[in-house]
Amino acid sequence: MALDGEVLGCLAVALWQSLPEIEKGRKKRRLDALGLTAFAFMMASFLLFVDSAGKEDGVDNPIALAFGAAFVAFAIAFVLTEIYWTKGPMIPLSLFSKGQVGPYFAVQMLLLIAQFTLVSNIAIYFARTENASNSIAALHILPAPVGNAIGALVAGKIINRYVLPL
Repeated sequence: MALDGEVLGCLAVALWQSLPEIEKGRKKRRLDALGLTAFAFMMASFLLFVDSAGKEDGVDNPIALAFGAAFVAFAIAFVLTEIYWTKGPMIPLSLFSKGQVGPYFAVQMLLLIAQFTLVSNIAIYFARTENASNSIAALHILPAPVGNAIGALVAGKIINRYVLPL
């Protein structure tokens, strides 16, 4: 399975980054190894859950249920690790509860889900409904990244003009 190499790679990076760094006689932790490990296993179990749930048995498959339970367990382990154990968390979860980043994060996730759904289905839609060739149907995807780039440039200008000078 190709996912095993990715998990092992994440663990190797976590262990390498968590080694103490000597800086003028004091130790400095660079990365939360336990949190990164829980996050890597959480993402791997989620991907395996989605993959096995998409097969013919669906979610009734006991392997899919096991991967789903592993995802929930590793997600809980990640959150508890980030809240209670680590001194320098990868993702400070307190930002989400104070209303600073939480609403922004939720809106971004919803936009990304909507855009991924649109981009992954738009070419197939035009190929089926208008009998377009694959290349013409794929050209219908082009406005999305162009719109994203222009929107990011405009938002950057607005932020620089109205938000940052305050």
